[in-house]
Amino acid sequence: MNPSSADLRQWTAFLNLLSHYQDADASIYDALAKGYDRFVNHWDGSFALPALKALFAEMLARLPLRPQILDAGCGTGRQIPDIIKYFDPEFTVGIDQSPKMLEVAGRKFGGGRIRFVQGDLKELPFRDESFDAVIAVWVLETMSSPRRAVQEFLRVLRPGGVIGFTFIHFPQPPDNTELRLQVAAGAVEETPSNHPFVSGPSIPHHNCDRSILRRFRNDLISVVTLGKCCPVESLLLPTPVEICNADEPVQSNCKITRTQTLNSHS
Repeated sequence: MNPSSADLRQWTAFLNLLSHYQDADASIYDALAKGYDRFVNHWDGSFALPALKALFAEMLARLPLRPQILDAGCGTGRQIPDIIKYFDPEFTVGIDQSPKMLEVAGRKFGGGRIRFVQGDLKELPFRDESFDAVIAVWVLETMSSPRRAVQEFLRVLRPGGVIGFTFIHFPQPPDNTELRLQVAAGAVEETPSNHPFVSGPSIPHHNCDRSILRRFRNDLISVVTLGKCCPVESLLLPTPVEICNADEPVQSNCKITRTQTLNSHS
């Protein structure tokens, strides 16, 4: 894959969006709702495509026929077509904090076996063991407490079900983002670090065929699947990016400044 300068600009802008608006209130995503699909289509359909295909294939191998699925952080419903294509679910529920994102999703897919709910991923408004599968794509890296969200996913998951999620390891420092993307785009789709958890002593062991971590694009993207019995290890979670206030002195532990992030869009 030989990315063009336009590819790199769009991919970089997408990463900057996710890293900058961590724990943002719904109004930020409401403002992005109308143009969000155009913004993310290029990422999902090119750079991230191998990882997304792997996510759905891993989940498909572990699910019953006609599963009941929760799309957590569904946004505008970007993953709904693949959920239908791969799983043919009995029904799908999409949940997101942004009402405007959900309006877009509802216009595209609402009705029948698909419905959308506004809510907080850290406090899901569903009973225990409500779903056969929970899927979350490009969501956990936008949260300062991704562990809490995954624990909620496990709570609403039925025994024998599977959770599947992807997240991005944001390049540090942010000035390296475009270079890292360029290198990763030219690398093999899967790096040697791909492994099931049970493969080696340096990895948190859990003897379960649903516990799998795979890394893509030179380790920029992680794909994780978990079962109901799985512990939520730190290895499975994104590291929150600390956003520093541009009006204050930059502390030594700050990874990204607001000024740097905004400038990288231009």
